Amino acid sequence: MALRAGRFVTAQDLAEPWVEYTPTWSTSGTQPSVGNGDLKGQWNRISDLVHLTVYLLWGSTTTGGTNSWAFSLPSEAQAALSPHDPWQIFVGSGVLRDVSAFNYWAISSTVNASGDSINGVFSNGLVAGNAPFTWAADDHLTLTATYRAAS
Repeated sequence: MALRAGRFVTAQDLAEPWVEYTPTWSTSGTQPSVGNGDLKGQWNRISDLVHLTVYLLWGSTTTGGTNSWAFSLPSEAQAALSPHDPWQIFVGSGVLRDVSAFNYWAISSTVNASGDSINGVFSNGLVAGNAPFTWAADDHLTLTATYRAAS
């Protein structure tokens, strides 16, 4: 990008282009499987800020494993300054769609303590294979986040 007098520079001018990536989906228990569903992500970076979206579409052969879900980040997050650092605890938002019940769930997204993955959080805990509802074909999850990169 060439700069010239009288031109405003926007954050988008400084951003890297959006890049697609395939997040790793994991739990601390039995591992989930995408099966015939879809899992994808995209991200970009402006200075030390990483912006990302993770999307999971549940297929008829998708399984959620056991325990809460984590999705890998495309770039490691900066360590939190303290356990209560508001810049690292809740870093984004998301939506869950329970198609069979015609319900949407608004959720928050958080970067885990190790700075390598993101979790979905609803009012009663972390999103998992059976929480906040029992997942079935065509249900979906979308997480967005903005966080400070480690380097």
